[in-house]
Amino acid sequence: MAEGRTIEDLIAGADRARWPRRHNNERADRMRSELDGRAGDLDAAVIDLLCLIASGSPFLERTFRLNLEVLVDLLRLSPEAAIDRIVEQAEAARTDPQAPATLRSLKKQVAMILSVLDLSGLWDDRAVMSGLSRFADSAVRAAFDHAMRELTGIAGTELVAEQAGFAVYAMGKHGACELNYSSDIDLVIFHETKLVEAFLAPRDMTEKMKETRRFLDRTIQRAMATLQDQTAEGYVFRTDLRLRPDPGSSSASVSVSAAEHYYETYGQNWERAAFIKARFIAGDERTADAMNSIFTPFIWRKYLDYSAIEDIHSIKRQIHAVRGQADFVFEGHDIKLGRGGIREIEFFVQTQQLILGGRIPSLREKTTLGGLQALVGAGQVAQKTCEELSAAYLFLRHLEHRIQMVNDEQTHEIPERAEEIARLAHLSGYDDSATLKLDVVETLKIVHDHYADLFHEEEDLSAGIGSLVFTGVDHDPQTLRTLAELGFKNPQAVSATVRRWHQGNMRATRSARGRALLTKLVPSIIRACANVDDPDAALAAFDGFLRNLPGGVQVFSLMLNNLEILDLVAGLVSISPRLAREMAVHGRLVEVLLDEAFLQRSDADITINDEEILDAVERAVDYEEALNALRREDREVWFQISCRLLLERSAPRDAARNYAALADIGIGACVDIAMREMVEAHGEIDGAISVIGMGRLGAVSLTATSDLDLIFIYDAPPDAESKGGTGKALDATTWYTRYVRRLVTALSAQTEEGELYEIDMALRPSGGAGPAAVSRNAFETYYRKDAWTWEEMALVKARIIAGDDDLADRLDRHVEKILTRQRDPADTAQDVIDMRRRLLENKPGRSVLDVKLAHGGLTDIDFICQYLSLVHAAEKGRFPAHILDALPVMADLGLMERADAETLMEAAQGYEAVIQVTRITLDRGADPSTMPAAVRRLIARKIGIDDPDGIEGWLEARQAEVRGLFERYVGAL
Repeated sequence: MAEGRTIEDLIAGADRARWPRRHNNERADRMRSELDGRAGDLDAAVIDLLCLIASGSPFLERTFRLNLEVLVDLLRLSPEAAIDRIVEQAEAARTDPQAPATLRSLKKQVAMILSVLDLSGLWDDRAVMSGLSRFADSAVRAAFDHAMRELTGIAGTELVAEQAGFAVYAMGKHGACELNYSSDIDLVIFHETKLVEAFLAPRDMTEKMKETRRFLDRTIQRAMATLQDQTAEGYVFRTDLRLRPDPGSSSASVSVSAAEHYYETYGQNWERAAFIKARFIAGDERTADAMNSIFTPFIWRKYLDYSAIEDIHSIKRQIHAVRGQADFVFEGHDIKLGRGGIREIEFFVQTQQLILGGRIPSLREKTTLGGLQALVGAGQVAQKTCEELSAAYLFLRHLEHRIQMVNDEQTHEIPERAEEIARLAHLSGYDDSATLKLDVVETLKIVHDHYADLFHEEEDLSAGIGSLVFTGVDHDPQTLRTLAELGFKNPQAVSATVRRWHQGNMRATRSARGRALLTKLVPSIIRACANVDDPDAALAAFDGFLRNLPGGVQVFSLMLNNLEILDLVAGLVSISPRLAREMAVHGRLVEVLLDEAFLQRSDADITINDEEILDAVERAVDYEEALNALRREDREVWFQISCRLLLERSAPRDAARNYAALADIGIGACVDIAMREMVEAHGEIDGAISVIGMGRLGAVSLTATSDLDLIFIYDAPPDAESKGGTGKALDATTWYTRYVRRLVTALSAQTEEGELYEIDMALRPSGGAGPAAVSRNAFETYYRKDAWTWEEMALVKARIIAGDDDLADRLDRHVEKILTRQRDPADTAQDVIDMRRRLLENKPGRSVLDVKLAHGGLTDIDFICQYLSLVHAAEKGRFPAHILDALPVMADLGLMERADAETLMEAAQGYEAVIQVTRITLDRGADPSTMPAAVRRLIARKIGIDDPDGIEGWLEARQAEVRGLFERYVGAL
C-alpha cells in the first residue's frame, strides 16, 4: 500500500476479486443514481464499489446517501489521513459544547470509511479493528470531558478528566484494540477518593455536587448518555459497565481500596482473564497507576495455587469440547460464542496465559493474535497450530464485520434464511452461499479441534450435556440452549443463579478453593437437577441448600469423589426444604447418603443400630458432650429414615416404625444420662421409674417431626430418701420430680447440635396441673377413680418405653386392667362423640389435606378403634394400639364388617402417606394446599392414584366414607 495515496486512487487500482458481489439491484441502482447526481466526478471504480456495498447493506446504503459529501471528502484522503482526521476531531470534541452531536457524526464517518477500506481489501482486519478502537478511545475521552465540563462549569481548552481522580479502562476487544464493526464497548471505572475530593474542593459547585459519589455517578451517567443514547443523529457506542466488581450492588465507579479488597478476596479467574485485555484509556494516570499495581499480581500469579488451577481447568471443562462431534449447523450458528467460534480461540489463548503468564512475562499480551504468537515463542503451542488459529481468527472476524455491516447490529450469527445468507455471501465476496458455507464450517472445525485438543486429557464433566458456561456478565446463548434441551423452563434464571454461586457472597464459596470445587461440580449439579421432575424447582432448591452451607470445601470434595450423591441430594432438596437445611447446617449428613446398604435394603431387613448410638454416648467425656453425641447419631439415622421415605425406598408405615424405634433409643439413652447426673448430684434412692409413651409414640407410629407424649411413673417406699451425691438428700417425690426435669431437659434442650425432641406431658394424670413425676399409686388411683373417658381412650396407645423392667411389668398389667374393665357402650359412645365434637369446634381441619383433624380424617378412625377397644376389651381382651393392626382383629372378631374395616384401613394408609410425606417436606405450619408439585406427585404415588391433582378428590371420598362409618359404629355428631 503506497503511503499518501488517496483512498480513491487506491480503489481505482485495486484487485476486484475480493470485492462484494452485487446482491440487490434496486439498492445498487439507487446508489448509482445518487452518486451520478452528487458525486459524478468520483472514479468509476469507486462508484462501482460503493454500489456493490450498498446492494448488500441497507445500513451502509442509507448512511452513504445521507452523508455523501462527507464520504467523498474522506475518499480523497489517504486511509491513514482519513482515520487520523476523524480521531483528531473526536479528541477536539473534548472541549466542544456540542460533543454528543459531533461524536455521532464522526461515528457515521468512521463506519463509512472503515467499511470501504475493509470491503475493498485495502485494509486487513487488524487495521480495521485498530482504526475503530482508536476512535472509541477518543470518543470515550470526549464523553467524559464533556460530562465533567457540564457539571463543573469549566470552560476553555483545559482537559479536566486527567485531573479528576478516576480512571476509565477499556475491556475485552476494545482493550485489545480488536473492536468489531458494530461492537459495544466494555468499560470499567475506578476512582481514588482523595484525588476526586482534591479536584472538587476548589470548584464553584454546590456542596451536594462536591460529594464524591454523587459527582462520579452524575459524570458517568452523562458520559454514557453521550455515547449510547439513540437520537436523531444515531448513537456513538452501546456501552456496558458490568465487568466491574460485583456489578449487581456496586456503583458505576469503584474505589481503588474497594477494588483491591474485592480482587484479593473474591476475584474470579474469568475476571483475571478479562483483565488481561484491560487498557487505561481515559482519566487520571495516578489512579491508573494505583490500579495497575493491583491488576498485575491479580492477573499474573507467579505461583498458582491448586484451587486457582482447578478453577481455570473447571471453566474449560464446563464447555463441551470433544473432537469429532456431529456436523456443525451452519444456519444460525453464532461465530463468536458458538462451537468453533471466536471465543474458543480467545479462550485457547487466555487459559494458557493465566496459568503461565505469571512466570513467563512474554505471554502478557493483550491481543489474541499476539498471544498466540507469544505461546509459540514460549514453546507452548506449535507453529502450525498458531498459523491455523490465527488464520481462522482473522477469517471469523472478517465475516463478523460483514454480518454486522448489513444493519449495524451487534450480532454474530449466520442468518437462517436463504436470502439473508446469500446477502452475507455476496457482501463477503462469494459468488454463492454454498462456497461460503464450506469455508465457514471448515474454519469452525479447525478451531474446535484445536480447542478440544487443548483439554483432551482432562475429565470432561459436561460430556453428554452440552456447553455450560457461566462466566462473564451475559448469559451464554449456547448454555441457554443446553439448559432448555435439558428441560429447564427458565434457562436465564438458572444461568443467573449459577453465576451468582461464583461471586463469593455465599459462605460456601468465600474461599478460592470452595469456588474452584463448585465450578468443577456445576455440570454434574445441572445434570442431577435436570433428572428431577421439575428441574427449575430442583435447581432453586439446590441454590437454597448451597446458601445455607457454612462452608463448601468438605461437602464439594465429597460430592466430586462420589458424583452419584448429587442425584440423591438434588432429588431430596427439591422435595424437602427441611432436609435441605439439615444437610446444609450439618454437612456430614451428605456422607450418610454413601451408606447405600441402608438406602437399598428392604425395611424388613433394617434394624436401627442402637449399640452404635449408645456407644457414641458412652464415649462422651461429660454430660453436654453426651447430649451432643446423642443428637448427632440420632440425626444421622433420622436423616436416613427420611431419605428412604422420600426416595420411595420405604413405605410410610415402615418409616413410622423406624422413627419410633429411633425415639425409643433416644429416650433410653437420656434415661441413663439423666440418671447419672441425678445420682452424682443427689445420690441414689430406693425406688424405680418407667417411661410410658403415648399417642403416636405409644402406637409405634411417629413422623419426622412428631413430639413425644410421655408419662413418667415412679415407685418408691414412702420414707425413701436419697443417699450420697454432692448435694443434699431428697425425699422420693422431690428426687423423681427433679430427675424427670433432667430427663426432659436431656431430651429437649437446645445444644450446639440442636434439640432431640419436643416433649408433651399433657396426657399425665391431671394434665398440666399434675406433677411431672407421678407415683405408681397415684397413677393407679387416678385411672381407677378420676380418669375421663378420653384419657382412657388415650391409654389404648400406651406403651412402656424405658426404665425399670419390674415396674414396667406392673404398669403394663395395670394398664391392661384399666382397658379391659366393663363399660357401658352407650355412655362411652356419647363421651367419644362429645370429645370428637369439641375437637371439631376447637381444632377444625384447615382442608381435606389436613388429614389428622379433618372431619372424617385420622382422628375419626382413631376414635372408632378406641371406642370399640374400650367397650369390647372386657370380653375380647386388649386390642393392638395401632389402628392398622387393630382393624383386622376387630373384623376377625365380628366387631365390624370386613368391608368396613378394609375401607378404614385404605383411608388410614392414605392419610398416613399424606402425613408422613408432608411432615418431612413442608415446614411446620405450612398450608398443605400450597405443597410443591414434586410433593403432590410423591403423595399421589403413595396413595395409588395417577393424577396429582386428584389427591383432594381422593381424600374427600375417603373422608365421607369414614364419617359414615363413624356414625355407624359410634354415633352421629
